[in-house]
Amino acid sequence: MPTKEANIVVLTFFHSITGYLALGGQRLSDFLNDRRETVIRLQDVSVAHLNNAAQVIERNEMAVIHKDHAVIVFETQQTDTASSRRPYAFTLKQAHDVFLIMESVEVRGVMHTASKFDILELHRMIATSGEKFVPVTQAKVTIPKLDFNKPSGVMVNVQHIHYIAKTGASETPKL
Repeated sequence: MPTKEANIVVLTFFHSITGYLALGGQRLSDFLNDRRETVIRLQDVSVAHLNNAAQVIERNEMAVIHKDHAVIVFETQQTDTASSRRPYAFTLKQAHDVFLIMESVEVRGVMHTASKFDILELHRMIATSGEKFVPVTQAKVTIPKLDFNKPSGVMVNVQHIHYIAKTGASETPKL
């Protein structure tokens, strides 16, 4: 059954914003990469400073965040999407360990690509990729005063990546 809404966390360079997003049956990644929509409309929103994510500084019924200002976005609970809703579900992909830096946010995890993940592929992804948000699975996120693991993954805004490197040799094909 398609997901109608998801509780998500949006990390900007200075804030952690949590709320409910109406997905209309899409995956979060599809929503974030949909160029027809430039904002994230949230309901039941909580805002905290990134350096003290546990202390809520503002609560609002509704709020809007421009997608360009989102550094990392993830669902608080993972929801499975049926393969029939995922047109590329059975594409053979390679898994690559990566390390990314976005200002004071660091992410270690795994990216999956259909091609060789060499320096040209890294450049293409950062400079010319059509997708604005890319998934990093098995993510370990480090922000000021907080580290957390998100095994199901996070969506990283390509525009904000200051540094990306392939760190390991996990070349295992994934379906």
